Amino acid sequence: MMVTFVSQCEKKALSRTRRVLDAFANRIGDNTWQTIITEDGLIAVKQLLRKTVTKNTAVSCHWIRSRSRSELVWIVGNRNKFSKEGFVPVNSTKKNFLSTDHQSSWHNAEMLTLVTRIAALFHDFGKANDFFIEKLKKRQTIADPYRHEWISLRLFEAFVLHHTASDTSPTDTAWLTALAEKNTDLTWLLPINEDNTNAPLANLPPLAQLVGWLVVTHHRLPIRSDFLIKASSDTNLKKDCLNFSGILQELKANWCYPKHDAKADEKIKCCKVQQQNLPIRSHKWQSEASRCASRLLSYTQQNAIVANLQSPLQDSYLSHIGRLILMLADHHYSSGEANAKQHDESYYCYANTDKDGKPKQFLDDHLIGVNQGVRQLMGVIPRLNALLPAFEPEHQTQKQLESKTSTAYYQWQDKAYALAVKHQADSVECGFFGVNLASTGRGKTLANARIMYGLADPERGARFNVAMGLRTLTLQTGQAYRQRLGLTNADLAILVGGGAVRELFEQQQSTNKLEDEKDPQYNPSLAERMGSESFSEVIDKNLFVDFDDNLSLDDKLSADHILPQWLNKHADVKKMLIAPILCCTIDHLMPATESTRGGRQIAPMLRLMSSDLVLDEPDDFSPEDWYALARLVYWAGLLGSRVLLSSATLTPAEVNGLFMAYQQGRIAYNQNRRSNVPKEIVCGWFDENDCQIKKITLQTATEIAHSHNVAFSKEHVIFTKKRAEFLANESQRRKLAFVSMGEPTPSVKWSTTVNEKLHDTVQKAHQLNAQTDPLTQKKYSVGLMRFANIDALAEVAEKIIKLPPSPDTRLHVCVYHSRFPLLARANLEQQLDELLNRNNNKAPHDVAFVRGWLNQYPEQHHIIVVIASPVAEVGRDHDYDWIIVEPSSMRSIIQVVGRVRRHRREPYEQPNVFLMETNIRHLKNPDGVAFSRPGFETAFSFKPQSHFLPDLLSDEQKQRLDSTARIRPRPNFEYGNFIYLADLEHERMMQLMLNRSLQQGQETKLKAENNLPVARFWQNTMQHTGLMQQYTRFRKSTPEALMCFKSADDNDTLQLHEFEPKTGTWIKQNSQISPITLKPHQQVSLWPQANPVTLLQKQLNHTPQTSWPFLCTRYLSLSLPTKKDGSGAMQYWKYEDWIGFVRA
Repeated sequence: MMVTFVSQCEKKALSRTRRVLDAFANRIGDNTWQTIITEDGLIAVKQLLRKTVTKNTAVSCHWIRSRSRSELVWIVGNRNKFSKEGFVPVNSTKKNFLSTDHQSSWHNAEMLTLVTRIAALFHDFGKANDFFIEKLKKRQTIADPYRHEWISLRLFEAFVLHHTASDTSPTDTAWLTALAEKNTDLTWLLPINEDNTNAPLANLPPLAQLVGWLVVTHHRLPIRSDFLIKASSDTNLKKDCLNFSGILQELKANWCYPKHDAKADEKIKCCKVQQQNLPIRSHKWQSEASRCASRLLSYTQQNAIVANLQSPLQDSYLSHIGRLILMLADHHYSSGEANAKQHDESYYCYANTDKDGKPKQFLDDHLIGVNQGVRQLMGVIPRLNALLPAFEPEHQTQKQLESKTSTAYYQWQDKAYALAVKHQADSVECGFFGVNLASTGRGKTLANARIMYGLADPERGARFNVAMGLRTLTLQTGQAYRQRLGLTNADLAILVGGGAVRELFEQQQSTNKLEDEKDPQYNPSLAERMGSESFSEVIDKNLFVDFDDNLSLDDKLSADHILPQWLNKHADVKKMLIAPILCCTIDHLMPATESTRGGRQIAPMLRLMSSDLVLDEPDDFSPEDWYALARLVYWAGLLGSRVLLSSATLTPAEVNGLFMAYQQGRIAYNQNRRSNVPKEIVCGWFDENDCQIKKITLQTATEIAHSHNVAFSKEHVIFTKKRAEFLANESQRRKLAFVSMGEPTPSVKWSTTVNEKLHDTVQKAHQLNAQTDPLTQKKYSVGLMRFANIDALAEVAEKIIKLPPSPDTRLHVCVYHSRFPLLARANLEQQLDELLNRNNNKAPHDVAFVRGWLNQYPEQHHIIVVIASPVAEVGRDHDYDWIIVEPSSMRSIIQVVGRVRRHRREPYEQPNVFLMETNIRHLKNPDGVAFSRPGFETAFSFKPQSHFLPDLLSDEQKQRLDSTARIRPRPNFEYGNFIYLADLEHERMMQLMLNRSLQQGQETKLKAENNLPVARFWQNTMQHTGLMQQYTRFRKSTPEALMCFKSADDNDTLQLHEFEPKTGTWIKQNSQISPITLKPHQQVSLWPQANPVTLLQKQLNHTPQTSWPFLCTRYLSLSLPTKKDGSGAMQYWKYEDWIGFVRA
């Protein structure tokens, strides 16, 4: 291809880019080059230019297609130097950012700025107490009896009440006037004592309430002490959540993490504050406080709305944005150096220490510094989305996203994209909530990107997040997104859970070491005891962000601005925030709502505030996790994001519940950020049959409190009805058969019956679904046996490999679940990805190791069996010939069935889905709960009429097992009567998400059962505490510990070790593990055959300078539960390389 390069670089960037371009092309002008080059060569040029890109770099590449036509291929650097087509501008105009919509549309921006600045001036007043001062002097690392935030709030309360005491109805005027006039009367300090039983916020005027809440929450959200004590029963905690009356009445000392074993004299000393120690004695502090108070007084007098405001805490947008800004300013300034210009030399109290425990910043300097940080941040927060880089696709990617597809199978995406483009402007003004229900294999991934790209501002480009439900996101998954969307690592960032995962993919050398646990930056507990809690890290130190981070904000903000300075200190946060598209697990965004410690909230909140959200397979979570999921969607609406759900099996309750969460958040956003407050939300429904976008009218506060959105629900019912009719006419690729398990008897162990039945079914499935290898003419098939739980899976696998296959038949068996060392699991997943890829007419006999089996073994029939846990259901693009499924929920059955003939579209009539008539949990305990963990059954409220699966599927479901059972609830449902398995799931999610039943008029029964709906979080000021986050924790499970196999060198025996985070050391735990002896039949082969030592020796070849013990801790690690379920007893394990870890 012939290309032309045009450089608009400035300063040093001009000479750097000239060196690169001169090496590849002929210079035909001062800033123009031309050459004939291959596609690989062009990629090399772009990569070299990106390595040295700065704010002064701007290079465009044009492909000369003909004498009269050229196309822009890409731009490296500052895109503002070129037009959309790559033309160089010949004139320019100026635009004043301050007069744009960013700031003028935020009604209360100035008020929030001033309130938060005043909160910054008071936020660490509590550090002036005698106990804290003495602790810093003696360099003691001990916890305070009462946290300094609580003491700060008490001091602020005393100050305000003293100056409003004469008011019949306290207002903010008096105390603001005292601040503005630099009133140094400290008689208000006298009432402060160790009595901490009152609720300080209750008697404060409106603006003071917001200031007080910001002060007391700038590190942690309040949680009542007994919620943190393990002895508290869940029943009592649930009642407390239901009976929560409000933050103003509830917030007392026991909500602010007091030290329970503190001595009486320590408590007294902590509540004593000497007049000379208060920052109010600093003239510098007085001047700053006077400026802020004067401006706020003037603002309240000019704005009647603010003057009549009952409580800004009722405005969730104001309070949470203010807290975010205060946390970020505090975190940034605490990590920097002292500023003598902000310190009054007559004032001598310190605010914090450095890493070595030496006093660093004076208290008045710290408070003024955080105040100034708030001022700077409030200047950029309204236009954060405009400041950050957006996705502007290169020519080929742009064609893929915008042009119509030629494949009829994917043409529904064209309509979805066109609709998104049509409603782009409305989605900006009103918000957007969409649902993509397209079937497996229909290209939902690309469709989601096209929809979000279509909704984006065409002049700016797209910014969105793809949040997946998979906990163990790997670079392989992220790379698949890049390949399907045609993106580079400069467009899409991938968050993975640690450096080892990255290196297994890239095979790059690493020199990372375990961080010093004595460093307060990586030890929050130590930072807290040192008085430097804001210095602790804001993101997981083991997180790796795969992104080309040459982008920056240096060309848009000054070098001394707080935001670029903070981002430059935190490289991974910078990548996470700046990346136009972010692909991650939902866990990386959850801290926006779930982290009750402030620092971890900052990065995901900024990300949600500046980009849209795609939730991929959200229904993969257990019912208990939907509380947190709803909070995240509420947060997305509150921060102005657009949301798209993507899953074929979302129930109406789940969709309606998340819409209610988004609606409530969006209402708060509109009230603050829209001059003409919208009364509608743009809503979209997409699948391969139909696409539609409609405006749904927002509910009033009364309607929200008593019902779901009827208009949205009606449109969803209409769409899913059409979808069900479409699915009923689709050609079938899967046919159902049942596997009889029989009834359990005392004389026959369950595993004996199960193993014999399943062994026979494996061979039957092979006979019905085998294909012929064209070279050897041998028959083979690849099947999946999916079990609900790992321990039952391992027991079945251990027994089934002992049974003899039919004559002239060989079984090739592997086990796949999450309890393998990291390197072993990565090796297994790599082989599965290769084996189970049937795209583009690929076949297993083309895979090298399968070809080796067919050539090596004489048997005519080869059955390749994967025995897996639910990790095989989602996230892996695998295609099986047949499956055997242990039932746990309708959702999991539908998901795993979607893996059968996934890549092959032609109709198929042979039985290839074999459902066990019941599950192992029922066979073990016939009278107990069966469809649980995973599943929706509970001991009391949600029990099906039977645990016999043929009774729990309708005739239609037996004939055609698709997503209809999930997207369309059964009509005429009677409360508590679960005829079918799907009834259980619909009713439980209906009560959880919408606080109602499928049967109308059952609200009284739900109230009697103390049902706790997800909406409780945002229906009152509970969202200003950590109450719901503590009670309904995300991924709530038994405690886990980081374990690894470790030895001194590759000649020693590997032994099990457990990581002790307090000391940063590995402790030998070999007594917790015992070996498993496997005895497979001679016609059974176990694969993959690779022990950890062999795998680690291969890894050593890629990292030759790394020590063997370090490789062990990095690549042979995994997380295991430390306690037995339902008890505090230590968990012991059995282990074998092929079968992994199993409970002893």
